[in-house]
Amino acid sequence: MRRLSRVDVTGTLEPWRVAVTGIVTERAAKHAPAALAKLFSLAPDPVSMAALEWREVVSVLQCVWRRHLKARNLLAFSRRWLMDDWSDMRELPGVGLYVADCVGLFCFGDLDLESHNADLITCASQLRDAASVKG
Repeated sequence: MRRLSRVDVTGTLEPWRVAVTGIVTERAAKHAPAALAKLFSLAPDPVSMAALEWREVVSVLQCVWRRHLKARNLLAFSRRWLMDDWSDMRELPGVGLYVADCVGLFCFGDLDLESHNADLITCASQLRDAASVKG
């Protein structure tokens, strides 16, 4: 997996949204879609997310596993996203290998994964197969 730098990911909202989705869905995919819909209607961008209170985010993530920790990470992540003090996305709060792989795969087509997540590996394999059929 290539390291995703600030230059790679700050030109569009999509990497931010994918990272937020990854933070919320990690080990909580069952209840995540409803929570994400509410979260993105409340805070569609990093500026509005950073302005939220922790309790607001916890309330939106009510059915999501580890909602208190994820709320703290989402707020800290969005606040740091807006700053110029990071060079690798994995330096941001809440971003580990899984979230970095989600952004690399879904935003940049990076098929070289580090997280060993079965769902991401399956998705990367399907994308690799589709590319080989086209090629």
